Amino acid sequence: KDQGDTLLRLKDASAALEHYEMALSTTSTISIGGTVIVKIGGHAVLADIDCIDGDEMDVTYFTTEKEEKECTLHQSKVLLAIFEQTQKDQSDMQERLLLNMARCLLMLAEQLDNHEKKDRYLNSAVLACTLSLSCSSYHNPEQEQ
Repeated sequence: KDQGDTLLRLKDASAALEHYEMALSTTSTISIGGTVIVKIGGHAVLADIDCIDGDEMDVTYFTTEKEEKECTLHQSKVLLAIFEQTQKDQSDMQERLLLNMARCLLMLAEQLDNHEKKDRYLNSAVLACTLSLSCSSYHNPEQEQ
C-alpha cells in the first residue's frame, strides 16, 4: 500500500493501481466462517460463509428487510472477502485500498477518449467505493443507519 501511495502522489495512477490491487489480494481470502461481499440481486451484500464445496459455497445473509436468507453461490459471485483485522492499525486497510483504487481509476478515466473504456473505469471506481462502504459497514455496525 505504501508503494502505491507514493506512486499516487507522483501521479502515476496506473502503477499505483497495480500495487493497490496486489495489496488488496493479500487481504482477501475466502474461508469457512469468513465474511464476504457478494452480488445478490444487483446489490453488494455482506454474507457469512457456512460451507465451501469446490467452487460452490453456502452463505447466510440478511436482506434489506432484515430477513435472514441462505443460498448456495459460485465463488465467482464474491466481490471481496472481508479482512479480519488482528491489529488496530489495520482497522480500515481494505477501505483505504479501495478508495485509493477508486482515485486511480478516476484519474485514468480522465485521460481516455474512448467512451466505452472510460465508462468501464468509471464503473470500476463506483464498485471500489461501494465495496469500501460495505467493508466499513461490516467493521462499524454501530454507525450503520
